[in-house]
Amino acid sequence: MKKRVLFLVFAMLFLVPFQSVLAADDWLLTNKSPVETQGSINNVANCNDEDQGSTCLMYENSSVTYELESESDIKRLQLYTSSYRVGIYVKFYDSNYREITQRSISSNDLNKVLVIDVKNVKRVQLLNTNTTGAQSVKHFDVYGDVTLYKEITNLNLTESFNEIALTWDIPSDTGEMIFSGSTIYRNGSLIKSLDSSIKTFTDTGLSADTNYTYKITAIYTDGHETDGITKGIKTLIPPPEPAGEVENVEVKPSFNRVNLSWNLPEQDHLHHVNIYRDTIEEKGFFENMFGGSVAYAASTPIFETNGTYFNDLSVEPETKYEYTLKTESTEGLESEGVTVQTETAVEPTPKIEGGGFTETEDGDFLYSWSQPSSGKVKIYVDGEEYQTVDASLKELLIPKEDMKYDIWKNPKVSLQPISESGKEGTETKPAPSEGESGSPVDNIKMPFSTKDAVSSGMILLTIVAPFVLLMLAFKFVPKMRNMIMSAFRKGQATKQNVTEPREPRGYRGER
Repeated sequence: MKKRVLFLVFAMLFLVPFQSVLAADDWLLTNKSPVETQGSINNVANCNDEDQGSTCLMYENSSVTYELESESDIKRLQLYTSSYRVGIYVKFYDSNYREITQRSISSNDLNKVLVIDVKNVKRVQLLNTNTTGAQSVKHFDVYGDVTLYKEITNLNLTESFNEIALTWDIPSDTGEMIFSGSTIYRNGSLIKSLDSSIKTFTDTGLSADTNYTYKITAIYTDGHETDGITKGIKTLIPPPEPAGEVENVEVKPSFNRVNLSWNLPEQDHLHHVNIYRDTIEEKGFFENMFGGSVAYAASTPIFETNGTYFNDLSVEPETKYEYTLKTESTEGLESEGVTVQTETAVEPTPKIEGGGFTETEDGDFLYSWSQPSSGKVKIYVDGEEYQTVDASLKELLIPKEDMKYDIWKNPKVSLQPISESGKEGTETKPAPSEGESGSPVDNIKMPFSTKDAVSSGMILLTIVAPFVLLMLAFKFVPKMRNMIMSAFRKGQATKQNVTEPREPRGYRGER
């Protein structure tokens, strides 16, 4: 069990890939063929493979030697391996093949860029002196003229008319030198210091159509600041401004239209006015209490014009509307707009005006009217709905066989107007058209209907009846009282005659 645990720990330490500095173009041994090998080495060409696709196995007491193009000062060393055994050394030789120095590689040195300082090196040798197993090498190399501090990369600038956005990539593979942040300069002056995780910055409040130069430097934990990367850019020309707002907006509503008028701003680049309209929904009690009455810009476009007025004919009666008028410039820029609110009036009751009826030679009746000219007209014959037609027809022919008459032989026909919104007017009994003959009753245009006359008579009777009854009471009650009293007296007298007979006149009885 202990062996198994140790094996797992070993695998985690040495078999898991490390975040390390990989070979670069300026490593001195990358993809070079060795000039000399000793012992048993499998895949020797992979010992300094840049891609690290496979490993070379250096068995017990084996070595591989590389020769440089010329004597070089070695500043860095790297050994990247997936396993580790003791007894690994790196030896350095001069041009006379004499050993200059050697470096023992411990487990702490693996997969890192090691700082060394060996001068006048011609040959570099990697040795495995371990006698118990092979060493698995993924990459081995040395570095001569080492750059300790790397710059940021991929600096990009994006301009607008009043700001510039900067993006970049932070340095990687910096070895033992740890990158700690960036500094940004504009035209030579420091404007911002950023930590190591930040890779973007937006410089705001700039002047339009102006040249700017930016430099970004890398800062390391030892306080070193790199020379930096520099780029220049020019801000854009500012976009044109909106054409100003309309002024003196007036709203005149009626039940079926809203008239808007305004004054245009005095701007050369004004193109037209966009009109937006929204219906204002009724709010509940709590919404009115806590929400207040705030006017927001309407959002539904309904019209555009370069004039100074607009008549909205698509409204409903008794409805609240909100209008927003926005100017649009010749460049297509729209202003914030001016918002007004209004409410349409109550729709008036429609009524039949003008016209009348004419009896044709065939005995049919032609009914006509001059108003209304929109909506509908419903025709009743003898109180029953006969037909509904468009008011715009302004006439209707009723055949004689469909006609009904009253006791005076007048047509029992009435017309009822209905508006476009569905509001119904009162029924009207047409009179004969001008020049038509008819009974005196026909030619009398009563100011009230039969229903009005009956209702008024009932009301009048209700008022007058009590007074009539009171007057009759004053006149007939005394007579009725005298009649009752007289009858009562006669009754009493009759009773006395029966019970107490009167003595004959001239007779005197005993006392």
